Amino acid sequence: MNISNLSKIVLIASVAVLALGSKSFAEDSNQKPEVNQGEKSGKTDSREAVINQRQENQDKRIDQGVKNGELTKKEARKLEREQAHIEKMENKAEADGKITKGEMRRIEKAQNKASADIHRKKHNDRKSKK
Repeated sequence: MNISNLSKIVLIASVAVLALGSKSFAEDSNQKPEVNQGEKSGKTDSREAVINQRQENQDKRIDQGVKNGELTKKEARKLEREQAHIEKMENKAEADGKITKGEMRRIEKAQNKASADIHRKKHNDRKSKK
């Protein structure tokens, strides 16, 4: 076997491995994540995950604003109270084991307002004294 034939074999084998790996990856990504089969439905789990991720992002934005001086301590306290209120709304919605569409809309509306408040307070002219 000469080098050119060996190169062709290696190339064909590489393509075959990539093709099989791509197919396997595509099959894995099409599968839905496992859902806890307890009291909660799959929709509730995904709604809860969306709410929690957004809360985490907003908390990070507040922390970042404090660190870089965009938020005063008073502004940060007010924003954190707003986040705590949303957390209470979430806990109340989850109390019966599922978050309804209506509850989700109310929480999203509160999160939208909180997000706008964070943006507004981070971009006003007040700066924290360092």
